[in-house]
Amino acid sequence: MDQLLQVYFRVARCWNNPDVAERQHMTVEKAIKLLRRVREEALRTKGGAPLAKRANHLMQEIVCKQVETEFHAEG
Repeated sequence: MDQLLQVYFRVARCWNNPDVAERQHMTVEKAIKLLRRVREEALRTKGGAPLAKRANHLMQEIVCKQVETEFHAEG
């Protein structure tokens, strides 16, 4: 569970700070992949539901922001 938390917070730090994301080579695709893994493994872990919910929420934020960015770039 500690490793899942570390991964979640690494993605969250990158999401909140583009400079950190660039240094850690955190792309949108990589963030989504990591958050899916956190969500799936947390759901299999006893007491992991809150972390799975947070990972899912962050993943949705990232996807929505990506869609907005692509929409504005096209328009």
